[in-house]
Amino acid sequence: MSRFLLIGVDGVRYDTLLATATPNIDAVAASGFLTAAQIPPVNPTMSAAQWATIFTGVWADRHGIRRNWLRSRRLARHPGFLEAVQLDRPDERVYAAASWPVIGLRAGAGPLLAGPIYVPRRRVASLESWVEADEAVVADAERALAAGDVAAAFVYLGQVDMAGHWHGVGQRYGHALEDVDALVGRLLAALSPREEWTVLITTDHGHRDGRGGHGGRTPAETTVWFAGDRRVAGWDSLDSSRVKDYALAALR
Repeated sequence: MSRFLLIGVDGVRYDTLLATATPNIDAVAASGFLTAAQIPPVNPTMSAAQWATIFTGVWADRHGIRRNWLRSRRLARHPGFLEAVQLDRPDERVYAAASWPVIGLRAGAGPLLAGPIYVPRRRVASLESWVEADEAVVADAERALAAGDVAAAFVYLGQVDMAGHWHGVGQRYGHALEDVDALVGRLLAALSPREEWTVLITTDHGHRDGRGGHGGRTPAETTVWFAGDRRVAGWDSLDSSRVKDYALAALR
């Protein structure tokens, strides 16, 4: 039975992805697909709203999260994909790790994921600290994935988004994506070749031109992308109304 790894790379513009050397993301896409879509108006271009949608398969008008700092009681009504896997395969475990506390801790709109999740216990107050947090996340994920008992996993990396916020959409932003691609390569290398893995890599929003930032409706902010290996290659032409379905579809 196939195992599933979802890698979330926050805040990566599609045009930056195409213009940047990302051999590990490219390798996943080369074996399956790389496609872009638009976030529909029902969802704001905010991280908490988008990750909640990717996890649950429902839009913000149902899960209730529209800002990064406002918690929603409605999220509990919509179990995420990791919970679905745990119910279907109770003898195996699911795994999650994230450098952004909102994903897994009671912070801001979080936790967006239920159950145990590794979040580095460090203050992420500079781009360098986000780099360190992403490194800690990948090191923990490498150990978990190598154990051979994980049925599904989610790994979140946040430094590209922070580079956009603090340094704009320029050279530093592209370099951050190159660094994250190297981390993606380490995650892929940790997957046992004796097991069949389905891999999906995605982002939650883009950034405005120049100084960066998001939350609006410019194409640079609303364009998201998905890279998947051959086992989800049939999902390479979904329209924007189905953006919410990618993670759950990869489980089928």
